[in-house]
Amino acid sequence: MNRKSTPDTPPSDSSPSQLGALVWGFFMWTLGLGLAGVLSLALLVALALAMAYPQLPDISDLADYRPKLSMRCFRPKAP
Repeated sequence: MNRKSTPDTPPSDSSPSQLGALVWGFFMWTLGLGLAGVLSLALLVALALAMAYPQLPDISDLADYRPKLSMRCFRPKAP
C-alpha cells in the first residue's frame, strides 16, 4: 500500500506542520508559565512592600538617628 497524502486521506502523523505546531505549543506554554512566574513574583514583592510600608520611620527621624549603643571600639589599656 502506498501512504501518499491525497485529498481523501489525511497526512501522516509525522508531518512537518504537526511538528511545528507541537514546538509552537511548547514555546507558548513555556512563555506563559514564565510570564505567570514573573507576575507572581511582582505581586509577592508588592504585598511585602504594602505590609512593611506602615512600619517604616519618617525620613526626618532617620536624619537625626542616635543609636543607643556606642559605635566606638574600645581597646584595653596598654601596659
